[in-house]
Amino acid sequence: MEIFVKDPSATVDYGIDWGAGYLSENEAINNSSWDIFPKEEDGDLMVHNVPDFSGTQTSIFIKGGIIRKIYRLTNRIITSAGRSDERTIIIKIGER
Repeated sequence: MEIFVKDPSATVDYGIDWGAGYLSENEAINNSSWDIFPKEEDGDLMVHNVPDFSGTQTSIFIKGGIIRKIYRLTNRIITSAGRSDERTIIIKIGER
């Protein structure tokens, strides 16, 4: 699991490259969804734009967050070969 520090005033994107060591040749991502835990409350981390995916990569733009709070962003995919999986990244909110 990767851990990132995000400033609460920043609007940034994070992504996952599923290609290296996971997807087989000619396999692509057909569907991608993201969940943020804990769920949104006032001032919490939230999705800024519609999550995106292309080929072997997924991404999500996020904004906000409460100082010292830790969030889990879980990305679930379905591939062109019918496989499904999920990966989680950790976002810690702190002044940068």
